[in-house]
Amino acid sequence: MTMTTTNETASLLTKFALWAAEEGLVPVPAPEAPVDAYYDAGRKEFAMRNERGRWLSHSATQFAMLLRNAGIVTKARPADVIMAGIINTRDVSYVGSLSGRPPGYYEANGIRMLVTEGPRVPEPQAGEWPALRSLLDGLLGADPEYGELQLQTFFCWMRSAHEAVARGKWRPGHVLALAGPRNCGKSLLQRLITECLGGRAADPFRYLSGATEFNRDLFAAEHLVVDDAQASTDFRTRMQIAAHLKSLSVGRDQQCHGKGREAINLRPIWRCTISLNDEGECLLVLPPLRTDIADKIHIFRCSAPAEPFPTRDMDGMEGYWNQLVGELPAFLEHCGRAEPPPGCEDSRFGFTAFHHPALVAELESQAPEVVLLELLDLELWRDATVTEWEGTARDLEAVLVDPMSKVRDQARRLLGWASACGTYLGRLAINQPDRVAMDRKTQKRSWIVRKPRNMTP
Repeated sequence: MTMTTTNETASLLTKFALWAAEEGLVPVPAPEAPVDAYYDAGRKEFAMRNERGRWLSHSATQFAMLLRNAGIVTKARPADVIMAGIINTRDVSYVGSLSGRPPGYYEANGIRMLVTEGPRVPEPQAGEWPALRSLLDGLLGADPEYGELQLQTFFCWMRSAHEAVARGKWRPGHVLALAGPRNCGKSLLQRLITECLGGRAADPFRYLSGATEFNRDLFAAEHLVVDDAQASTDFRTRMQIAAHLKSLSVGRDQQCHGKGREAINLRPIWRCTISLNDEGECLLVLPPLRTDIADKIHIFRCSAPAEPFPTRDMDGMEGYWNQLVGELPAFLEHCGRAEPPPGCEDSRFGFTAFHHPALVAELESQAPEVVLLELLDLELWRDATVTEWEGTARDLEAVLVDPMSKVRDQARRLLGWASACGTYLGRLAINQPDRVAMDRKTQKRSWIVRKPRNMTP
């Protein structure tokens, strides 16, 4: 398989220059200096390439030692003079890998940066890919009704993602969610996607869910991978995840924030995939499919393989993996010719988002407002003669969390924030007006909850 290496940096920069101008991230000649090194203004360190071509950071003492060892320091040009010149002319705000960018010195949006390492992107080549085709046919194509549509949509997604990274050209990209049973190959497909996008992956879940505000590590990877993360029924967490996923999908400039470092705006080339089980609360790792996120995420239903993977022992696992990786150039050549299914064209992404209907139905059944209605039906209609309840959201919450309530524990978990009950009632009034309505006769906001007609005593 053809890979780009550090020895091909010059040709890479020439190739990337074709697209870099319109990206606003243009490789430029660095200011003249007696040594090819830069000053990391944030860490107060010097970055210099070693004999293997890798950029390493050094303290002032280490850097001076390297200058002396290389014979660069002379009586007429002491180490202090060289270091002062680099500090004054070659200071950079960002030193490190930047997803989708080859190594080099860049200036963009007033930020000077040194990209130390780039992705190793496979180049498409004509050929056969039987093992990978078998994997994808079983994983995505086995669904009797939507399998072919999922496959064609995935090929288009892969084409868009690979072209963006290979060209260094940012474009919006859907988040890809893979939902299916355990051990069906979801994580294996994610690993193969990582190889297609340059070989670098990072887990963004703590940042997406608000567990941390630091995300600098994500900027060194093209593929952001959420793999069977713990589901959250907390609606605020799911909405926060939705907001971050929208930004990853369509936001050109992203705020890079490292611990102990000032945040700066960079332009990474990211694609995000999520793998999860397709049952019950496991689906709640996905955000609610509201209109502002629904067009930015694919939700594929994955199937269990018809035959076990040939991975019973270490040799089998290694051989199978090597075979799949060896077929990636041919697979990418196939994806490069993929066209959107008829009627699925889109001016923004190139093709529309696909949501498997069965997964959408299951996800909607796990929506917090639906869960609230189920709890109400368990608690409010103990008296068979009662057909309607009226009161405020606070009154209703008090009923559900009362010590004598049958659903007290579930209600406490569901209504864990101040306005949760009123928010969910508002959604129910829109989506199920026959069951929940706002009482407009009262001055304060009150609600009417009606007993379902088909409910047995």
